[in-house]
Amino acid sequence: MGRYYAPGAWRGSHLAMPRDLSVSVRPLVIVCGAPASGKSTWASENADDVIDLDVINQQLSGYPFRETPIAFLAAALQQRNAALQLCATEGPSTAFIVGAPESGERQAWADMLSPQRVVVLNPGQRTCRARLLADKTRATIRRRQITALDRWYQLYTPAPCDEVIGDGDSGNPHRRLYNSTRWRKMRAAHLKTEPICRYCKARGFVNDGTRTATGAQQTIGRRRSLIADHIEQHHGDPEKFWNGELQTLCADHHDIAKQGEEHRGYSTQIGDDGWPVDSRHPAGAKG
Repeated sequence: MGRYYAPGAWRGSHLAMPRDLSVSVRPLVIVCGAPASGKSTWASENADDVIDLDVINQQLSGYPFRETPIAFLAAALQQRNAALQLCATEGPSTAFIVGAPESGERQAWADMLSPQRVVVLNPGQRTCRARLLADKTRATIRRRQITALDRWYQLYTPAPCDEVIGDGDSGNPHRRLYNSTRWRKMRAAHLKTEPICRYCKARGFVNDGTRTATGAQQTIGRRRSLIADHIEQHHGDPEKFWNGELQTLCADHHDIAKQGEEHRGYSTQIGDDGWPVDSRHPAGAKG
């Protein structure tokens, strides 16, 4: 698994999210969605040309679709961005495929490229998962794709630019919970009580959202935010959602450390005494 780029790899880098592309002159639609949401099919049916990082990766590396080693990622992103820059000239109708679960990311692409549409395909998390499990061509990457799928729905938030296709929200009650006024008030109250990242504090520095998980200055505007995170996964259960204990995390620790912790079943974080802080760690926690 380590030889392939993980979900969210290079997230926030200039190559992954350039800021210097020109407004599209061609009829352009940005197609977003989780793995197995149908982005490739929809794009090929609704545009003459498709810009898809997975396809570019395959063409550059010769590896099977979606199984490209990370060594090819920089070149693939550069080629994708060059193709997007060509949209500033006359040409065929084009669909640009990008996962983009966060509203700020989709809005940033829309502000930069001025597409005719920003389509979000949302057939629902359970539908996408069933497709992944049934798709034999994804057998070797299924585990990574399911992780990416879960992460997409954890991060997904609507944006004003969106044209949503599908009724996925009806099949994902936790998304309705996150979009509720009650949750927004609960989140604000929690962040007022705990205004710094708990994981960063355990590492010995204060992070109010302006730093990365390593303590460096956070230079990506859309990641300068704190997250009210459910310590125990709720999986859409209203009882766990409303009554579960919360903790404050920075974007880095929420997207990377916490997701890895949930996948492994324990945290790898080391305290100041050199021992794991999580008693579930195989090495055991001091004390």
